Amino acid sequence: MKRALVVVDMIEDFVHEGGALYCGPSMARIVPVIQKEIARARGAAEPIVYLTDNHLPGDAEFQMFPPHAIAGTKGAAIVPEL
Repeated sequence: MKRALVVVDMIEDFVHEGGALYCGPSMARIVPVIQKEIARARGAAEPIVYLTDNHLPGDAEFQMFPPHAIAGTKGAAIVPEL
C-alpha cells in the first residue's frame, strides 16, 4: 500500500497570531510535529499534499466567519515553516 502525507489548512490566517482566523497558541505547538512528518515523508519519497482553505472576496462564508484565506493574499499562503 502506498502512503502519502496530507497537510491540511496550515495557512497564515489560521496558524500565526494576527491571522484573520487565528486558531490559537496550539498552532505553534503543532508546526514542529508537522515539520517532522514532512521530513519523514520526504525521506521515504512519499508524496506530500497540501490542502488549504481558499476564498474569493465576498465569499458567502464571510457572513459566518471574518474574511480569511482570500486567494492571492498572504493570509492564504502556506506558512513558510512548512
